Amino acid sequence: MPFEIDLDFISSNWCALVLEEIDGTEVLVHQQLEICIFSILTTEFETRDACVLGSSSYANFREQLLSHAECEPSF
Repeated sequence: MPFEIDLDFISSNWCALVLEEIDGTEVLVHQQLEICIFSILTTEFETRDACVLGSSSYANFREQLLSHAECEPSF
């Protein structure tokens, strides 16, 4: 079954893993496509080229951390 997804965002190396030819028709290897997309998203988040809209409305994790005094061992 032909696919209707634009793969321009995928490198040629990923295309070799994501696309497979079966009986003369190019098909997607869904598991590889998922890995590719999550890999790209991870890189985008790490480089801050992508963000999650509304994420600033969640709790500040720093407020939930223990203080230095609470982390010191008590003997």
